Amino acid sequence: MKKRNVYFIGVLTFLSLIQLLLVNAEETISLPTYTYRDHNFKMGNFDCYVWEFSASTDDILVLALTQRQYDAFYNIFLSEYTAILNKHSGFQDSGRWRPPSSSTWHFLYINRGYSTTSLTISDNVQINYYFPWIPLILGLLIGVPLLAIAVYFTLKKVKQRKESLIRPPEPSIKSPLPSPSIQSYQQSQQSIKFEFCPKCGTKITIGKFCTNCGFDMSKL
Repeated sequence: MKKRNVYFIGVLTFLSLIQLLLVNAEETISLPTYTYRDHNFKMGNFDCYVWEFSASTDDILVLALTQRQYDAFYNIFLSEYTAILNKHSGFQDSGRWRPPSSSTWHFLYINRGYSTTSLTISDNVQINYYFPWIPLILGLLIGVPLLAIAVYFTLKKVKQRKESLIRPPEPSIKSPLPSPSIQSYQQSQQSIKFEFCPKCGTKITIGKFCTNCGFDMSKL
């Protein structure tokens, strides 16, 4: 696997761990009647909007709008929206919502009551919320073996380098061919035995023909 793929998996794992540590941003405001508070985030398909509110009245409505819908928003009764996040009226509510598409999403907290309300909003966006453990699992299954292999080869190279420094390689020396010497010549002369030819009496070596009469000494 290429290094860039390993880095990509590592980044996803890091983001997954970071999102688990996210703390919701909390805000408390005074919201007049028929007004709203807008919280907007850039979100992808696998992100999740986590929200919670508490109010002094039970007339809070939470809507999710795309950027186009928000630009055209002018009336809570006639304007277009994507989803209503709170399914029932109450003084407090919470939930999680996954966007159907990537966009800048606007979350409107609307006071539909006839009096001003004190509203506390706590929300954030969890990146890759529906699949938070996939990058972590892939990182463990792929990253750990790759790290072990890298450490093994690194230690092997370090060991070889230390051995080469402690014990340098022995140079290959070719032994020269033995040169003839006076002593070896004398030994070869001493190993030769001489005899006399039985036919003519000439001094010759064993196994040779007589240089004088040609008698075959090997027949002896």
